Amino acid sequence: MLTEYAQRNDLIVKHKFAVSETGSKKEQRKVFNQVLKLAVQDKIDALIFEKVDRVTRNLHSSVDIYDWLEADENRQLHCVKDSLILHKFSKSQDKLNWDIKVAMAKNYADNLSEEVRKGKAEKIAQGWYPGPALLGYKSVDALGSKRKIQVIDTEKAPFVKRCFE
Repeated sequence: MLTEYAQRNDLIVKHKFAVSETGSKKEQRKVFNQVLKLAVQDKIDALIFEKVDRVTRNLHSSVDIYDWLEADENRQLHCVKDSLILHKFSKSQDKLNWDIKVAMAKNYADNLSEEVRKGKAEKIAQGWYPGPALLGYKSVDALGSKRKIQVIDTEKAPFVKRCFE
């Protein structure tokens, strides 16, 4: 979709990046920084994203985008599904739309994190381990339950014990 958009708008695609929607904040930030670095290094004037929440879900990256745009009047940010094109001289309404969408994306990410923490706390309260099995253990189905429990992995545990010895 983005490649077709670029072709329709006479934009040349120099680099392509992909970040999983479930990617970690650290990984997303790493790719975001790489995109901006390459854009400056290769003198790229347009960045194309599916939508605002694929560009950023935090205020830091939003400021980085504004700084990138402000540094050169030829630079543009295209968010295709949001029908939004930002540049140095964008109208206040376009900037407001960007800011609102960034705030909504941040709220989505913050709420998701909150729900995960609540889910883990609930598992702990019910006596369940709230994550994947640690090295030396394995997850198995608990009898009479849809949940899994952690038990010693008889194949790997002796090696873990040996490492500590």
